[in-house]
Amino acid sequence: MSTASAERSSAMPAPFLSWERHARPALETLPTQTPRVVVVGSAGAGKSRALNRLRALVDSSPRRTLLTTAADDLGGVPAEDVLLVDDLHLLDEQTLTALRERAADPRAALIAATRPGPLSPTAQAVVRLLERGTPPIVLGHVSRSDLLDHLDALQRPMPSPCVDHILRETAGVAWLVVAALQHHDPRDCADDPGHRELERALAELVMHRFDTADLSLQRAVERICVAGPLAGPLPDILGESGSTPADDGAHDELLLRGHAEGLLLRGGDAAPIVRTAVRRFLPTHRLVTLSAALPDTVDQPVELRRVHSARVAAALEARADRLLASSPDRASALYDAAIECGASAAHSAERRARAAWAEGRIDACAAILDTAVDDDPGFLHGEALRLSAAVWSARGMLARADAAYRRSPGGAAPAVTRDAGHAPTSGEDLTRADAAVAALGAGRRAEPQREASQTPSAAPTVADPDAATTMSAAAQLLRDGLRRTLAEEVDEASLADLARAAELYTATGGDGPLCEPPAVIAAIVALNLGRPVAAAQVLIDAAERRHGGRWARRRLLLWAAWVCVQRAQPARALQLLAQADDGRAWTPRDALLRHAVHVAVARRQDDAAALRAAWERARPALLRVDPDVYLLHPLGELIIAGTQLGDAARVSLHRDRALDLVGSLGEPPLWSAHVHWAGVQQGILTSSPALLAPHAKALVAEAPHSRVATGMARAGRVWTEVLAGTVDASAVISAAKSLAAVGLLWDAARLAGHGAARSSDRRVAAQLLACARDLHPSTAPRTEPDAAADHADDAAAQLAVLSDREIEVARLVMQGKTYAEIGAKIFISPRTAEHHIAHIRRRLGVQTRSEMLTRLRTLLGSDEGAAATPQATPVDRRRTIGGSPDATGTTPS
Repeated sequence: MSTASAERSSAMPAPFLSWERHARPALETLPTQTPRVVVVGSAGAGKSRALNRLRALVDSSPRRTLLTTAADDLGGVPAEDVLLVDDLHLLDEQTLTALRERAADPRAALIAATRPGPLSPTAQAVVRLLERGTPPIVLGHVSRSDLLDHLDALQRPMPSPCVDHILRETAGVAWLVVAALQHHDPRDCADDPGHRELERALAELVMHRFDTADLSLQRAVERICVAGPLAGPLPDILGESGSTPADDGAHDELLLRGHAEGLLLRGGDAAPIVRTAVRRFLPTHRLVTLSAALPDTVDQPVELRRVHSARVAAALEARADRLLASSPDRASALYDAAIECGASAAHSAERRARAAWAEGRIDACAAILDTAVDDDPGFLHGEALRLSAAVWSARGMLARADAAYRRSPGGAAPAVTRDAGHAPTSGEDLTRADAAVAALGAGRRAEPQREASQTPSAAPTVADPDAATTMSAAAQLLRDGLRRTLAEEVDEASLADLARAAELYTATGGDGPLCEPPAVIAAIVALNLGRPVAAAQVLIDAAERRHGGRWARRRLLLWAAWVCVQRAQPARALQLLAQADDGRAWTPRDALLRHAVHVAVARRQDDAAALRAAWERARPALLRVDPDVYLLHPLGELIIAGTQLGDAARVSLHRDRALDLVGSLGEPPLWSAHVHWAGVQQGILTSSPALLAPHAKALVAEAPHSRVATGMARAGRVWTEVLAGTVDASAVISAAKSLAAVGLLWDAARLAGHGAARSSDRRVAAQLLACARDLHPSTAPRTEPDAAADHADDAAAQLAVLSDREIEVARLVMQGKTYAEIGAKIFISPRTAEHHIAHIRRRLGVQTRSEMLTRLRTLLGSDEGAAATPQATPVDRRRTIGGSPDATGTTPS
């Protein structure tokens, strides 16, 4: 037997990296009479240092300390002698069998060190026998506290950023941390804060260890460093089909071997410095082979960009094509990488532009298209042409989108027709339909009216049997629906055509660029027909079924928010706006619609401060967008709001351009009625009969052809009479109901409210106020008590004594509203508002104004009145609720 006696020494070996937290607590509690323990750790984790410590601990006893070699005859070693075994995993089977017999004797002292695996069955038996009496000492992950304790023991201070960098790059792998400490020089940190020199040194050490591993482990580590933890059939992982059985056992063994060698983490991943080193030094042919086989869920390694290879470029482009619909951001990066590898930028221009469009980077999309057109003037056709038009539309310049289509071969209606000798493809049909969308939006009749024999009837269009695909049918229905909207007599069937076009387009899964999604056009036409419920349903269905793909989702949500405003659902409108804010940059077109929703909500809530703030934000957006037919609704809202806030001159240009648009289309009632209604509202707000008259006249002329225009014309006439002081209750109620019937709920309520305010007959005023409340009930939610507050139960009990109407009045009191302002806001008389406030005081048990406001802030929140009160003038303050009484009787006693 060949053994070595340990030299007795009083000096304890120097502490090692994992000493303080991992090793010392276990070693110092180890029984000295019969020490039995196993030390487990990957290569370089400090196993040998731990054995030296153990030898020093037991060296003080009279027993011998023996260290085995590979083929010793261990049968003659007395049980009381301490036998130390290093690298248990490397011993032959004969030696391991002898060690297993010794380990089975609980009286025999045995200390062994081994790597975590894979181990032979005999070596595993030795480890299990030793673990029965004493927990193993596991040396592995190095934590921040381990490293700081080690640096303190060495009296070697290190800046915190350096500590963080070492732990981040090494992932706490012990041998890598030790190597990093050896190569770290604080003098380099000032000029090299990124620790590039340290990483280079560590990379060399990593590759030395990598090169000494067997080929199968090298292949596995390569695959992990390029693509992440192993997955999939093993032959694919190794890149050598059939070289190794593809079973879970072989897969797990590779991971264990990689961990034991210190090249992999326990979970099968690689530390960042290992990944960086292997990628940096991986031969080009291996990098290309591995990258070509990567699944689409894995990002391509940046190192591929150093490879100028047609094969690599083609592989990158092919992978980008597969990711284009699902992950346009990753597709963009792959197209860029392909160009760096030698691919032609022109070859992928259309797809790169499509990816940029899907990401919402319209300027980047435009730049790609512009470059491609400079290189090839005939580039713009098919999807590239639709991309160009969609970019102009997103920028709020739909006339330029129309011009792009007219410049294309074939003019405004693209060249392919059924008379051209061949049937158009689905893509060509879609291009023709989008060209029609752009033309109508720009105020131009793109296509001639059909001959009399072909004029569509009132029934929904039957799809042309020549439309061989769903996309072609959708495109045809879209064009037919748009054509119907231009009729002199409003054709209700236009909505049926457009809704079916939207549904069919959704069914195709189409997600390409368009000037406007078909569902949005259908919803706008539904609003023009006075059918907001139908508009909401079209948008809801489209959003749920991912109509138009990712890029269209924001547009759908914005229009859904707009429809909610029209349906007296402001809270829901604001929720939809929040959903539309998905982190992408706002295009000018979408930004205008978003601001218009905020303005509309504030105007309908009579919140002067919020309206002013929303208008100030909307004005720059208004300047960045050219009016088009599909923006007439938000444009009309902004025109009215600007007029209400004293900016009539500023918005007059936009009003005139809107009128020019519908005029160029021949004043079709379906599109022009809402424009003229905005003009009527301008005339009312400015008390200008000269401004109001032409719009009222136009609505009267359109009334025989449109029920929407009929309701607007009647309401405009009655409103004018009300402003002149003539209030006929039945006429006002009838006109208000006619407005409500065509989706103008808020306008209807305002008409009734204005009639009530100008009537000297209290019964008539009460009747009109009741009508206003019925047409547009308050949607302000009742504030629930804060369940987390200590006084929640008390607050709930006190709120319970107030009715919903009194809580609504209380909120307005806290905003500093006068009796008249409260009445105008919720359609009650000033006297009724005064009675409500008196009831609130009695029910809350307060006597003074300050007591009432203090109690209301406690119950309803302290910020209820913050928006309006600071803006009050001294005179306004004197007339606010709870202020000093004046001769008008507008303040409470």
